[in-house]
Amino acid sequence: MGDMKKEFLKECYVCETNRYDALTEEVWSQLNVNNKLFLGYCEDKDKEKVYVQINVDGDEEPRIIGVLSKEDSESIIKYVKMSWGNSLYNTVISRFDDKADENKRLSVVIYIVKNPIVDKSPQVVKSPQE
Repeated sequence: MGDMKKEFLKECYVCETNRYDALTEEVWSQLNVNNKLFLGYCEDKDKEKVYVQINVDGDEEPRIIGVLSKEDSESIIKYVKMSWGNSLYNTVISRFDDKADENKRLSVVIYIVKNPIVDKSPQVVKSPQE
């Protein structure tokens, strides 16, 4: 996927980073600009959310590092819910400021991938309360 054609969709903040794994040492050390992230879907207390996840070396499952705001999720949530999010979108860290507020610490850019090969594998994640 190195030469994939992509089109800019949006840049947005990753919210609630203090609530998830973003602050663990294993994850924190891998939060760098241009690192690839993954999108997941979950219902949390009857609210649909798009989670932002990162693969950590040695872990079998991606770690949740935060969520997109409701406004930022609106245009993509139905695709992420149908497990097309990581084939249709390429998500990378665009800004990382470890001194900023938890809802402005991390920004991502989401690109639309041209002619994606859609992976139908499930990308639904468990609610953090489970």
